[in-house]
Amino acid sequence: MKKTVTLTNLIKAKNDLELFIKIDQMKRLKKLFDPSFSIEELGTKIAAKEDQLITIKLAIDEGNSAKDSDGKTLHYYIYQLSKLNRQKADLLAIQRRLETNDMVSNNDQLKKSLLGDISDLNTLMSKEEDKKKKSEYLSSKNKLKRSLSKLTTITNSSTIPLLKYVQDNLVKVEESIVTLKNKLTELNSNIKVEVDLSEEFDIIVK
Repeated sequence: MKKTVTLTNLIKAKNDLELFIKIDQMKRLKKLFDPSFSIEELGTKIAAKEDQLITIKLAIDEGNSAKDSDGKTLHYYIYQLSKLNRQKADLLAIQRRLETNDMVSNNDQLKKSLLGDISDLNTLMSKEEDKKKKSEYLSSKNKLKRSLSKLTTITNSSTIPLLKYVQDNLVKVEESIVTLKNKLTELNSNIKVEVDLSEEFDIIVK
């Protein structure tokens, strides 16, 4: 029998059938050693569901080929969504890398060490009365301060702006994903497709 339904219902039916097939396959594995169990009978039922699933998938494919008012197919929007999801995954990977960057971590450790050395030199200078020694301490302290300044410049001038750039782009991509998903939801609920159903599966596709 033929039935005209929305893409939304077809997609739900596809997901339901895939779940039913998975349950039957698990049931078959559990009952393999049960003498009263007919593997052939359950296998036939699984095959029937698989055949109906193919028919439903072809109907979904037909629906996805329909064009909207802008002349674009649902396939186009689905591929765009896949592209955006890949961009999001890539940006998230970059963000994690920047947030746990070894260079930044090492810089933080080195900065702590330099600050500790500077503090030690300040202590030594406050206790030292020999002017020559005090001058040597001051020279060492100034070198350490220059090194500390370079580390801070590296972190602030490269990592922080780059992280902000990635985070800003991530927000834009996520907004585009939400917009595209909403558009697909609307199109799926409006586009109708005719599908050929076996009587036993009529109840699945509403």
